[in-house]
Amino acid sequence: MFVADLSERVRVTFEELDLHDVALPNLFRVLARLDVVDAAVLVKQSRHVAAAGNHEAALGLAQNAVDRGPRNAEELRHLAYLLAWAGRHQESRSRRMEADAVAQIFPWPEARA
Repeated sequence: MFVADLSERVRVTFEELDLHDVALPNLFRVLARLDVVDAAVLVKQSRHVAAAGNHEAALGLAQNAVDRGPRNAEELRHLAYLLAWAGRHQESRSRRMEADAVAQIFPWPEARA
């Protein structure tokens, strides 16, 4: 019970942090040690790493997030951006098209209004 409470508190704190917060990588490591990293956590860490200028590491995190599935449009668009940055334009276009298809099938509540 203690570990579940701890992991939930760390997760909530991680989710509430700004993308540029210097504490983000430390909380990511804690979540990884607690074995509770999911695609959403990976995407946020990927965006943090990309914002810090390490696009190659960010690409690896984003690919890992998408591979964990199920995929959502936000994850796919982030991966597409990083693939384009890496010069992998055909893969980027493919992921963008996949993101558009997913968004049409499973639109976010904000997109429906």
